[in-house]
Amino acid sequence: MKTLLIIVVTATLFGCTTAEMNRFMYGNPHGPGSYVEGITRTYHNGSSLSQGGRVYVYGTDASGNRTLQSEHITQKIGAYFSFHGFTVVTDSKDATHVAYLSYGIDNGTTTYSSYPVIGRTGGGRTRTTGVVDVPGGGLGSYHEETYEMPRWDIVGSRTTSQTQFMRALLVRLFEIEALQRPDPLPILEMSTASQGACRHIDEVIDEMIQGSFQAFPGRNGAVREWSVLATFSC
Repeated sequence: MKTLLIIVVTATLFGCTTAEMNRFMYGNPHGPGSYVEGITRTYHNGSSLSQGGRVYVYGTDASGNRTLQSEHITQKIGAYFSFHGFTVVTDSKDATHVAYLSYGIDNGTTTYSSYPVIGRTGGGRTRTTGVVDVPGGGLGSYHEETYEMPRWDIVGSRTTSQTQFMRALLVRLFEIEALQRPDPLPILEMSTASQGACRHIDEVIDEMIQGSFQAFPGRNGAVREWSVLATFSC
C-alpha cells in the first residue's frame, strides 16, 4: 500500500473571512434547530474531475487517528463521489485517485445574555372596605374604590445561556501519480465549517457532507453558504 498523506483539519485551514463566517453564524431564516447551516470553500481542477476514475477514500479525525467513526464517515463520503461519477474501491492499489478527509468539533463557546423583567410597581384599582357606626345605633359597612394609572418598572433580571459548537470537514482529492511527488497538489479541496448547538459530530455529519457536495464541484474558488434540513437528535 502506498504511503498515505495524513491531513489534519482545524478551523483555521478554511480560509473563510470573518464576514463570511458571520453571515452563517448569525442568520438562520428557517428557525433554530430545524436546519444545519454552513460554509464550503471549494478549489478544484475541473478538467481532471470530469474524467472520474477509481477513488480510494481515507479518513481520520482531527487528531489524525483512524477510527471506526472515521471509517463510517468515509463510507458516506464515498457514496457522494460515487454519485458524481467515481468508482469507489476498497484497495488503494486499484485506485486512480485517493480522497483524504478529516473532521472535528470543538468544545463549544458559551455566551450569556441578560434581560430585564418588567413588572407593575404601583397604581391600578384600590378598594377599601370597613364598618362604621350609624345614627341610632348599630353598625354599617362601607367601601371606597379608587383608580390610579398603573406604574411599571424593572423588577428584576433573568440570564440565559447558549453554547455553540464549531464543526469542521476537509476533503482533498489527489491523483495517484501526484502522490509520488515531493509536494503533491490536490485536484479538489473542499473545506467546510458549520456552527450550531449540537455537540455530537455524528448527528450533523450527514448534513455537513450533503452541504459540502451541493452543486459539486461548483465554481473554482467559490464560497457557498448552504442550509440542509436537519434529521439529528441532539
